[in-house]
Amino acid sequence: MTSADTTLSSPRAMRGEREGIRLRRLLWAAPLTALLASALNVGVRAIAVALGAVPADFQLLNPGSVIGSSVVGVVLGAVAFALITRFTRRPVHTFRSVALAALLLSFATPLMAATRRIPDAGTVTAGTVATMLLMHVVAAAVVITLLPALTRELTVKP
Repeated sequence: MTSADTTLSSPRAMRGEREGIRLRRLLWAAPLTALLASALNVGVRAIAVALGAVPADFQLLNPGSVIGSSVVGVVLGAVAFALITRFTRRPVHTFRSVALAALLLSFATPLMAATRRIPDAGTVTAGTVATMLLMHVVAAAVVITLLPALTRELTVKP
């Protein structure tokens, strides 16, 4: 376990204190997180297209849609993190739990595309669905890791 982890056995949690999160840092941490999540997901798309898993002209995964979806996901994550930080004693732990649940719920969109429940989605192959699921995991991993890490208040041990 690292000092960045938040567990029930952390000294602050044991004393019933709030974790040190500086919400003002979200003003730069959220855009940085959105940039990284977008770049990684555009990279995932490029690899999937190069491997033939996703048709280059597949509209749901054009670069603009990938970037827009990544940014929306990060914004929703940042808002959730801010609210959780405001109202809980263990915001990092709670945020990670909520974000993992949100990730699982986000899988509904690729699965709906696979079953043709999204109008005008075109032909959706198994490779396309796998790519979409991977993009959701990549974005969630970036959000779950970076937002708490970049907003955590650093303390110096005596």
